[in-house]
Amino acid sequence: MDSQGTSFSENEMLKALYDFQAIYPKTISFDEGEYFILHQTSARQRNWWQVVSMKGNIGFVPSNYVMKLKVEPEFLVGFLDSSIESLKLSTDEEVNGIINRMELIQRLEERKKRAFLALKKSPEVNNHLPGESTHSSVMMQKVERHDAKSAITKKSLSSPAVGVQPPPQPIQESPSLGVLAAKLDDVSISEPSETTHTTTSDSEITTISKGEENSQKIVSPPSAFNNRNATVPTHNGGPEDAQNHLDDVDVDKRGFSEVNRITSDDVYLIVDSIRLNTNLSHTDSCIALRTVLTEVGTLLPHIAPQLETVASHLNSEPLVAPDNLLGDTHDSRRLRAIFADLADCKNDSEQRSWMLFEDEDEIIQYLTVLNGILKNADPKICCYEMSCDHYQSIINLVQYYQMETRWTIRRLLLDAFKAICQLDYTAVDVLLGSVLPTELIQDMTSNSSNVERLKELAMMMTMIFSIGLKMPVTHEEHFGKDFLLFVLNIIECPPATDINEILPDVMINLVLSFNLQFDHFANSVVLDAFREMRSAKTFTEKLLMLINRETDPVRMLKHTTPFVNSVLKMIVDLFGAPETASLFYSNDNKVLIDILVRQLSDLSPEDPLRRWYLELCRRILRNTDYPDHTHRKQDLMKIFTRIFCEEAESSLKDQQLVREIANEFPQIFKA
Repeated sequence: MDSQGTSFSENEMLKALYDFQAIYPKTISFDEGEYFILHQTSARQRNWWQVVSMKGNIGFVPSNYVMKLKVEPEFLVGFLDSSIESLKLSTDEEVNGIINRMELIQRLEERKKRAFLALKKSPEVNNHLPGESTHSSVMMQKVERHDAKSAITKKSLSSPAVGVQPPPQPIQESPSLGVLAAKLDDVSISEPSETTHTTTSDSEITTISKGEENSQKIVSPPSAFNNRNATVPTHNGGPEDAQNHLDDVDVDKRGFSEVNRITSDDVYLIVDSIRLNTNLSHTDSCIALRTVLTEVGTLLPHIAPQLETVASHLNSEPLVAPDNLLGDTHDSRRLRAIFADLADCKNDSEQRSWMLFEDEDEIIQYLTVLNGILKNADPKICCYEMSCDHYQSIINLVQYYQMETRWTIRRLLLDAFKAICQLDYTAVDVLLGSVLPTELIQDMTSNSSNVERLKELAMMMTMIFSIGLKMPVTHEEHFGKDFLLFVLNIIECPPATDINEILPDVMINLVLSFNLQFDHFANSVVLDAFREMRSAKTFTEKLLMLINRETDPVRMLKHTTPFVNSVLKMIVDLFGAPETASLFYSNDNKVLIDILVRQLSDLSPEDPLRRWYLELCRRILRNTDYPDHTHRKQDLMKIFTRIFCEEAESSLKDQQLVREIANEFPQIFKA
């Protein structure tokens, strides 16, 4: 074998000290206790050794995961026999994309001949060699007996017989802990030995002989504490790229070295692994990692700087998936699979004329997992998967909702839609333009006595309309005056089954969100419905309470900032005409004037809300009995005078509005 960069004798092999899962091209996975023969080492890639397994596979392994040891010639011959036989059974021209299969067989045959010659020279076996083939069988039996006796060789996941297709393995979610620990240690400062990174001292080499299988030296796992010379590639590189990373090493006069810092990609993969193994949310996984790093740094101050390298990527909120990892995380793959399965359920529903209830449990399980991912995963991952193919996955869910009649499933779909709305503004627009709003109306009117169902449906509709976009023209015939009257009647006369009296509040929020799409200077279907209301006591009292608290219940989405407070807009719209303004009592009007005096005294010229309150003031003066009581007249005059005296350019529009109010009501402000 061609070996460079380190010294190996003919009867030396490698044995795995720990499990290793390959995540880079041309590397191989292996289990603790597995044996290899060294095929090649390189001074350029001194921390990755090219080895051949007993099943004939060839690839790179991290040198700090294996130990060098002497073996008896018969052990080596049996090992080589097994490798050669596996390669001969293969039909592949190349092995792992590294070497031609026939060339590897030839090299192993040459190695076997040398090992067999050494075996013949051995006085222990020289007198009883029945023949090469029989001896090879005996050697393999000894290999198997040795592995059984050592009790540490497990079923290999990494070195399948060459040419035989292994069962599909799950895509690696994150680097193994050993590799990450080695990466952590890359940035540690230590005094390197001249030989520790390429060779193993003679004291660490033991001989496998009869009765001495357990005499191997016990070595601690490679980690940030004892593996100070390992160089492991970053996420985007493999052993072939090791030289690119070594180019960044800067060695000072004292022999101290430091490699590239850990990237945000690496830290994100750790967080992803924590989420996968603990079922914590993405946010909680970040907190967990930050907590562990802090505590470990306290216990082990000498590695605190290295841990801070990782923690520095967690200081910026939020930690989101790098673009190159989108679609490659565990949550991404699960979302794609669930969206595809639910699309199949939708297609099945289209193709049958009756409902099959045997699939209910399975669909509920799909939707439960989907909702968990949408609420707990990295929002960037969810948005990426939802937006694929022009949000086709969301459209499929809406179509499935339209065809599904079972409330148990529909309710879970509503939960999914709510989570989707919280994640992506465009997704809300997609839902607004879909058939979902009309399906919600039909469901509400058909189940008017089911309080819990009405709440869920109204909350969903409120969320869709909360962004303030105009609904499609096709929806107008469904969202007419009759539907608004249906909602207003529930507000004023809720069902007796509404024990907690929550339904009116939910319905009020629906009216507020629906009203956002109409310009406040024009009539709307909302105002048309209020004109037919003889009383709206519950609605108006709720509006006064909300405007006094300066809260907006429609502000439900984190990614959306409404252009105006929906409560303030509703009040301004209602005071736009005497018939709708009359829904407020005289005392209500005085309370409103108290509130707007307070707000006009506090708001700055740059705040757009000040113009809304000035408009409300004009409409109260115009469409109520204010001239009869002139409540807070002097305070209003002081506010108008102060606005007139402002010199900022941002005050010009407000000054114009105040001038119009004063000119319209000279009997009040010019007396």
